[in-house]
Amino acid sequence: MMGLNWQVLCLAAIFAIGVVADNNALINCIHGKYKADLGSNYETCYNRSRALRPERVKSCYQEEMKIADVVVTKDRQMTVDRQKFGEYAQTHSNNNIGKAMKECYDSTTATDDMYKEAARASQCVFEKVKATCRN
Repeated sequence: MMGLNWQVLCLAAIFAIGVVADNNALINCIHGKYKADLGSNYETCYNRSRALRPERVKSCYQEEMKIADVVVTKDRQMTVDRQKFGEYAQTHSNNNIGKAMKECYDSTTATDDMYKEAARASQCVFEKVKATCRN
């Protein structure tokens, strides 16, 4: 009986290591695309942050979008200027982040909740980039 428990624990540990390694490769791919497209300010933010890696990517992307005036503070809430989001997406549509932004922009309307909270826009872009890393 004890031998069986040991075998189950070993299999579970091997599976967990495989999942972590796979997730690590996915996050490395995502981060690499953001880094290549957004540059040194993004990289500095990413290296300075203590957040978990997926949140680090999204929050540093938001910081870059603040610099570009795409993310704005309105009534103490970080929102997205839809027009500037679309312009940025169009201008940068030749890179991964711009393509992801364009997909998010094209799939929403002006009243979409994505523009009411910057975190939703960041999540949309993150999911689109993540999909390219899985292909």
